[in-house]
Amino acid sequence: MKIVKRRTLFLLISAAFVLQLTSFALAGELVIIVNKKSGLQNITQKELQNLFLGKYKALPSGQIAVLFEQKSSAESRQIFLDKIVQRTEAEYRANWSRMIFTGIARPPTQVNSEEEVIKAIAETEAAISYVSASAISSVLSTEQVKIIMRVSR
Repeated sequence: MKIVKRRTLFLLISAAFVLQLTSFALAGELVIIVNKKSGLQNITQKELQNLFLGKYKALPSGQIAVLFEQKSSAESRQIFLDKIVQRTEAEYRANWSRMIFTGIARPPTQVNSEEEVIKAIAETEAAISYVSASAISSVLSTEQVKIIMRVSR
């Protein structure tokens, strides 16, 4: 009986450890998501950068892009700006100030949380944005949203 209890305890501890490692790995990964109806299968880092800097207005599939982003305090936004846009927060804001002032483009719509980003993507056909992989794994509605890129920290 003691051997069974020890094995059970060992298996439970092992499972908890594996789950913790998995969530730790996902926490550092960012995913780029789109509405499944967008027709977009993939996107390059440069295309994504140009969309979020206002240089491109359309997705590679040809649809006019609807961009969503998180508040400046969000960790996933900082990762996105660093790895994809390759700008600091100040440079990114300055870029959008110029774009708005000259009338060239409108900035992405800001939302308060990753869950709101996922909901907005699911409800908007040509939408594109970013969230942490851990957020998408717990909320994803696979019928409406798909991952088109993964970005490691």
